[in-house]
Amino acid sequence: MAKLRVQSILRDRVLKVQRKDIEVDKVRNKVKLGVETPFQILEDEMVVMGRQMYTFGDKTLKEEVLR
Repeated sequence: MAKLRVQSILRDRVLKVQRKDIEVDKVRNKVKLGVETPFQILEDEMVVMGRQMYTFGDKTLKEEVLR
């Protein structure tokens, strides 16, 4: 159960960073306009590529996700 909660907190952090990231906004706009892109937007507005969360500009968060 603890592992599930940690993953949820990490996902929440990624989503929070995505909402502030200008590059992620550009990706969102492309997807919404129907431009061909490898990204998709989930119901909670999380930008993903396949099963990978998109963490463009936050190096610290990227390293934490990889760990």
